[in-house]
Amino acid sequence: MPARYVKRLEGMYTYFLYSSVDGKCAAFGDSGHGDIRRVMRKGAEVFPGREDFLWMATGGKQGRKPGDLTYAFSYAGQYVMRSGWKDEDRFMIIDAGPYGIAHQHEDNLSFELYAYGDWLVPDPGTYRYNYDSPWRHFMVSSLSHNTLVVDHQGQSRRSQHALYATKRPLRHRFATEGRVTYFRGTYDAGYGEDAGLKVAHTRSIFFVDGRFWVMIDRARPAGKEAHLYESLLMLNRTRATVDGNRIATVGKGPNLLVVAAEQADQTVEVAKGQMEPVRRGWKRGGKTVLPNPTAVVGKQCKEGATFAMLLYPVAPGKNTPPAKIAFLPVTGGRDAVAVQITVPGKKRMTLVDQLGRGQARVGGRAVRGEMAWLD
Repeated sequence: MPARYVKRLEGMYTYFLYSSVDGKCAAFGDSGHGDIRRVMRKGAEVFPGREDFLWMATGGKQGRKPGDLTYAFSYAGQYVMRSGWKDEDRFMIIDAGPYGIAHQHEDNLSFELYAYGDWLVPDPGTYRYNYDSPWRHFMVSSLSHNTLVVDHQGQSRRSQHALYATKRPLRHRFATEGRVTYFRGTYDAGYGEDAGLKVAHTRSIFFVDGRFWVMIDRARPAGKEAHLYESLLMLNRTRATVDGNRIATVGKGPNLLVVAAEQADQTVEVAKGQMEPVRRGWKRGGKTVLPNPTAVVGKQCKEGATFAMLLYPVAPGKNTPPAKIAFLPVTGGRDAVAVQITVPGKKRMTLVDQLGRGQARVGGRAVRGEMAWLD
């Protein structure tokens, strides 16, 4: 076969290798959490020099474990960060790519989060290919994914064919600096049926010490009208509790603590089996759908909204920790945001995020980079 073809084929197996955890692929689009090990065994046969393919195919019994803990698929717009290659390690994959050419969902800047052997923030899956059903429309919409919605309206790329694929690597930020792996991407192709709601959503995600994530969402409207901005997180447990700005899943196995940095007029709630004023809090369930908790952090305002959340996996049998996140005053910089994080076993830490290089000041300290992590 032509060398170019063989290289692309190897790249397809490489995608499965790095985008999977516990032998299961990411569930983006209509894929579901399919088992990839049979596919990877064929990859190991076709490419016998790839010991990492064999390692994945055999569940680590043969071959060699992959060496990288992060991976960027810069054309697909998918980015992987993990603490290790064991089933109990922490893992996140972010979907910030083009709309795609088939089986697409309106899920830009959505992600899946896995820890301690289970998905804690999963993709909701899909529904039967029946576009006469409102459930099919819901399952492919932003309202069922882990991303931002505006005025109960989701992203709208289906009619924008120029957004289906890309011929160039995407310009998202993705890097590892010391203790932190950092991602930042922006969706600005419009919301609502005709993409007429012009709001830019920028999401920054920080994976810290291989233990927890900090997520910052900026919603910046093109006009001056007031909008309702809501950041959604699907939770993989049948029950979740709300205590002020804290949401915690409750169930056997690992759980997830979500802490939203407090601010005026912000709401923090869990939607489950909701039909009005909009459908949300549902997941695929066999041939139908099932109620499922969805975290909703929202704010209605004119000037645009900024949310900051701490996502802290909790090991099986452990109590929910007293972890905290709070906004800090910040001046200067380029749309700079600063938060203070407190987690078990660590003293307070400060994170500064800005959209470009500028001089931001936090607590008397100057920050010039796009991201800074200060002890």
